[in-house]
Amino acid sequence: MLLYFLERLRVLGIHHPARHFVTLTEENSYLGELAGEYNFLDNFLDPPGVHGRYSSLIHFNFFLAALCRSAPGDLLARTQSMRDACGPSAPGEANPALSLGAFLAAAEIEGLDRLVFFSTDSLKPVARRIGYLVGASTGKKGRGIVPIFGRSSYRLEMLQLGCFVAILKMAGEEDRELGRRHDELREADVPMVSIELNGPEELAVELFKWEIATALACSQLGVNPFHEPDVRESRTRTVQILEQIATKHQSPASAMRAREGEVELYAEGRTRRQISTLNMTEALRTFLGLRHPKGYIALLPFVGFGEAQENSNPADS
Repeated sequence: MLLYFLERLRVLGIHHPARHFVTLTEENSYLGELAGEYNFLDNFLDPPGVHGRYSSLIHFNFFLAALCRSAPGDLLARTQSMRDACGPSAPGEANPALSLGAFLAAAEIEGLDRLVFFSTDSLKPVARRIGYLVGASTGKKGRGIVPIFGRSSYRLEMLQLGCFVAILKMAGEEDRELGRRHDELREADVPMVSIELNGPEELAVELFKWEIATALACSQLGVNPFHEPDVRESRTRTVQILEQIATKHQSPASAMRAREGEVELYAEGRTRRQISTLNMTEALRTFLGLRHPKGYIALLPFVGFGEAQENSNPADS
């Protein structure tokens, strides 16, 4: 793509096309090398190895803030203020990241392993970003916090089973349903944290606070927030599958457990031995019977998350 756009600028008569490019990348990266080789206008470098879920304040996000007409100086000042408030020299009772991290860790230790987010419409993407941060960081060694993005249809009885709640609000956005849910949860003594932002300019520092809080919570849970064992295992298994396809010209196939019409059911490991093969109904009945009374069933559809999926809610049934 770089070569393509360099050529496009040359066609337009630009004599030094590379001077119209800047890079935002890690130190010692290939892209950084290209910036020096082509003499780009500028090169903004972040420390190597910053995990994506802990990247709220890398150069790229300051660049996005500038594109959105936010003042980078204001963002930097807010960032420094939040860093000081969350730092080791700040009093513990006034440290927002320490309080939030203690809330996350205490909930998980007490057996509340489902963090349910309720938010105003403008903050739903932020809730998903935070949910990914918390879930991917804490979910190791057989423990962790599962993020769930709540709907108004969720019954209070369900939220009282293994759940704690985060409510995200944007000042000036009226949401009566969210207010009603907040009051309902408070009266029912469901553990909850409620956060209100004064404007979009506070998004980056709020994410920064959650990043520090999540790392602190992980220290109490005895897990490394930056370790990704499942990612490595997945990559290793993918390489093995690709090698099998390349050498044997066939993909590994699991044995089907049950079939009804065009629907096939597969299972692996211990679950495979515990479900019936009589027919699809019996297979599903025995599978659902394996669920722990206080557990849950996770549906992981490999489809794009659009309006159709948004309006199809398993919790409604």
